[in-house]
Order: sequence, then structure tokens, then C-alpha cells
Amino acid sequence: MGNTCMKETSPLSSDNDDFRKEKIFRIFQIKDFDGDGKVSPEDFVTWGRLASKNMSIEFTDEKKKAWLAAHEAYFGNGGSESPEKYYESILEFIKLENHVELATQVNVTLFDCLDADGDGTVSIDEYRAFIQPLGITNEEDIRFGFDCIDENKDGVLSKEEISKACCHYYFDTEATPYMNFYGKYDKKEATH
Repeated sequence: MGNTCMKETSPLSSDNDDFRKEKIFRIFQIKDFDGDGKVSPEDFVTWGRLASKNMSIEFTDEKKKAWLAAHEAYFGNGGSESPEKYYESILEFIKLENHVELATQVNVTLFDCLDADGDGTVSIDEYRAFIQPLGITNEEDIRFGFDCIDENKDGVLSKEEISKACCHYYFDTEATPYMNFYGKYDKKEATH
């Protein structure tokens, strides 16, 4: 099966922000593992534990610290309180002149969580382990998301590919291949 990701690009900001808001609300809700309307550090620890279990690896204190660092990087500015506050925090972040550069640094924390074996790349198995706890369990949807991120088609995801895709997921206001960062985006809400 070939990669059928869309090839067009879109600006990082525009007057049409409904799609970005929809994506941000979607991912906030599926990261809220305990269903309390917030994305807490404990939600990220739960996500990390489930991802480690999916990879059949131990969830060590080091891995827990990596997942907590990722939570802090993404939600440390108070955006974890509600999807509305998270969305507002992203809009404020985008106003920063160097927001893409800053986001690239933030995304390294997420890459460290995905790269379970520490080899500097993310395999399809590592990506699957990362995505499945979010409720994305259909293998075709997982493969589609992976293929959209794997720009050079070498079968693994680099830190740069992950970072670029993640930036576009949060910043793009129109449909691009990067909307599939968390598995194939079909506008349905995933459940755990």
C-alpha cells in the first residue's frame, strides 16, 4: 500500500483557525487518560506506562522522568487545565517570533519518549506503542500516520521528522499530511 498523504502545504497561521482548534481539542481529550478534563503529569505517566507495556519494556524511573519532562514541555505553561486553555496557550506560543525554533526544542522531549530503545530513530513498533494508548489501534491508521511523518521513506522516523510533523500538527490551520501525526486523522474522537 503506497503513501496517500496529501502533498500540499499550508501556512502556519491564517484567519481560518477552526481546523487547528479541532486538532488541539482532539489530542487534548485523548491524552486525558483519567477523564477529569485535564492533562496532568499522571496522564503522561499512564501514557508512558502503556507505551512501555506495548513495547514489552520496563517503565523505569528514567522513562518516567522523560514522560514527565514531555508533559512539562507541552503543558508547563498552564495549558493542562482544559482544552480551551491549552488552545489559548498554543495561540500565545505561536505569537512568539521564534515559535518554530522553540517548538523544535520542545519536541525533542516527545522524541525521547518515542525512541524507546534509544537508538536515535523511531521504528514503526515504537510509533505503534506510542499511538495505541491514545486509542489509535487500527494498524492501517497507524501505518498511515507513520508513513506521513517518514518523509525520506527510510522506514524509521528521525528526530527532525518527528519535530517537523509535530510542529505542523499543532500550528497548521489547514489539512496537511501532518494532521496524521497521531495516526490517521479521520475527525473521529479516539477513545482509550
